[in-house]
Amino acid sequence: MNSRLAARLTVLLAALSACGPGGLSRSVAEDLIASSSEIQRRRLSSVRVSSEDELKAGSAAGVWDFKIEQVDPLEQFDRGIYRDPKRVKTYEPRLRAVTLKPPADKLLRVVRIQDADWMMLKMGATIEVLTPLSVRITGVTRVAAAPMSDGTTAAEFTWEFDGPAATHLTAARVIKARQGAAALRRFDDGWRVERVWLDEE
Repeated sequence: MNSRLAARLTVLLAALSACGPGGLSRSVAEDLIASSSEIQRRRLSSVRVSSEDELKAGSAAGVWDFKIEQVDPLEQFDRGIYRDPKRVKTYEPRLRAVTLKPPADKLLRVVRIQDADWMMLKMGATIEVLTPLSVRITGVTRVAAAPMSDGTTAAEFTWEFDGPAATHLTAARVIKARQGAAALRRFDDGWRVERVWLDEE
């Protein structure tokens, strides 16, 4: 969980405990959060494979094959005016290809290979999700027994991306179960979701 969401959760959920009589139940909160506009409109259309561990996990799960070559990053200078015949060559890994395997190749598309970041020397790839993934709420874990200072009630929940490609991306460890928080307000005709925070950002 990133630091921004952690700070929000600390404020929102400091007083969380089991829901008392007459309060907001977890099941009602889950239904309201799941049907909220924030959740309904959220989509994931691309993912970033950003480590060799993720590349290996995807390969082991049969999602893709990949190719890494050992490259001398200074080789280009040996062909120019800066050539140093005494230079000892050093080699570093570079990602050269990510090839999707069936059936994932029908659901995903590799749009960019990054063999190394110019500062961090971190290999990776950007993969498009042909049918964007939606958000699925997997459960409300806590609901505040008392409202916050602004009159809303805080709820903490777990969620994950859902869709045809989700199984493959989960197996490759590119996406995973996440956490979120919501602020709900009680009106005379029932509860409504006012704000939702997801730890995706």
